[in-house]
Amino acid sequence: MLTFVSRKRASTGLLLMALLLVFGCRTGPKMVVPTVAPAQTLRISTPSTDQASIALGRVVVGVRQGTTIAHFPRKTISIGRRLCNYGHQQAETLEWGSGSREFGNWESEFGTIFFDVLSERGFNVVGDSRDLFKQAAGAHSAEYLIGGRIVDIRGNLCEWFDGWNGRVLDLYSGEFFITVEWSVFSSLADQTVARFRTSARYEQIDAKKEGINLAFNGAFATAAGNLAEVKEFRDLLAKNTPAAAEVFGTTDSEAQASAPILLPRVPLSPLPIKRNVGQVLSAVVTIRIGGGHGSGFLIGQSGYLLTNQHVVGSAENVQVVFANGLEVTGKVLRRDAMNDVALVQIPIRARSVLPIRDNMVGRLEEVYAVGSPMSEILQATITKGVVSAIRMDPSSGIRRIQADVPVSEGNSGGPLLDARGNVVGLTVSKYSDDRAQALNFFIPIQDALEVLGIELQQGRTSMRK
Repeated sequence: MLTFVSRKRASTGLLLMALLLVFGCRTGPKMVVPTVAPAQTLRISTPSTDQASIALGRVVVGVRQGTTIAHFPRKTISIGRRLCNYGHQQAETLEWGSGSREFGNWESEFGTIFFDVLSERGFNVVGDSRDLFKQAAGAHSAEYLIGGRIVDIRGNLCEWFDGWNGRVLDLYSGEFFITVEWSVFSSLADQTVARFRTSARYEQIDAKKEGINLAFNGAFATAAGNLAEVKEFRDLLAKNTPAAAEVFGTTDSEAQASAPILLPRVPLSPLPIKRNVGQVLSAVVTIRIGGGHGSGFLIGQSGYLLTNQHVVGSAENVQVVFANGLEVTGKVLRRDAMNDVALVQIPIRARSVLPIRDNMVGRLEEVYAVGSPMSEILQATITKGVVSAIRMDPSSGIRRIQADVPVSEGNSGGPLLDARGNVVGLTVSKYSDDRAQALNFFIPIQDALEVLGIELQQGRTSMRK
């Protein structure tokens, strides 16, 4: 809801019967509202699968507190028995009452408007606030976050009165003009890569109790639609354009996506994990995308690493951060939403690769989880527990390792290791019910490799001791 401050108004008296028969015209100041040519509602020609994903990051208002943003012109426009602004004994205005203020992000009403407007035009928008289960994962996986700063607001409003007795009807209509400065933030480059400016005008004709908000929201929706018509904005999101290449780089064809990926098998570690903890941490990474992060780990010296599908979302590229601070851009090669696994490749040769164990863990076996819980500054956190059970969903046949090893948001995609530092699974989920304790679940590593088409062969690569 909008926060406005209006000047004090005089009390409303009863209308004379004569005024019900012959309406005079009491004119007052009217705010000048620029005319904006309506943009064409055209769908973007680039398929959504070939676009970078976007989400509304935040919307703020950059109008100074106390700035007049709308007038209630002193005039008697009649609609049936209703009169516009008749009870105002002087020229009334609406003032912005909060100064610079955040209006919300993808979860807000503006986020829903942004999602609807750009989705209808064919853009790859993620973070639908009405999706009760996947909205957060979607918004946090956006490759671009779009910020809006509203720098100009002007309008004319009608407060409606009863034509018989002058009673305030608590109904409003009117028009708003706004100008929005849009910023496009690349989660991969970790910087703002483009800025655009659009203006829009919207008129709420029908008198409604929430008419002022409807007029303002309509202006924002129109401004978002005008952003969709900016060619430079569309080119930036289409990954095969020069503008996008500056951010994403060039990509190779994925025609061989269904072919098996053969990786050298890393010999199992014979030593306790405490002896190899440095090499373990060197092979575990933080995966940053959109407004969130997850974890992952290297399984091949050619830069292959595993994580969860819900960590990468629909993104084609993600930022991979090593424990030593090195950051590189990784390309998502394969993903499986049902099993919640994804394969990413980075353009560097990995020095440390985790060994993968073939056989399933057993109950009460000691296990360790590694990742970046809650915040990136907690990267390389190691927690310890035991295997509680091996579960299987009877409808899908998907297996999960249940363990009491503590994990939190941000651990997703990180490795579950046995007592010698060999990979036995990936962190995927936990019960968040306040009544539940230590109910955490992990994807068996054998299942992850199978659904992603990864085969391990005997090779010389080994975990350095």
